[in-house]
Amino acid sequence: MEKYPKNMAAVVLLSLLILGCLANHAQCSRLAALGGEKDITFPRGTCYHSTPIGRIGCKGCWCCWDDLSCYPSEDECKKSCPP
Repeated sequence: MEKYPKNMAAVVLLSLLILGCLANHAQCSRLAALGGEKDITFPRGTCYHSTPIGRIGCKGCWCCWDDLSCYPSEDECKKSCPP
């Protein structure tokens, strides 16, 4: 009788572990069915604000998405970035 509670705890723990693995697998399968693997496309001539750790030697500058050239201001980036 004393071994019964110890074995029951192991069975419950194993059941929860299996349930967690099955739930994770089901969630990933559902996301794939919804089309979660689509690529994001940006229009040509898009400028983005670089993060301080984004590009080496470019702290807080604006970069062109097409050719990854960087400029000190957003206006200069929009003028120089090829459409």
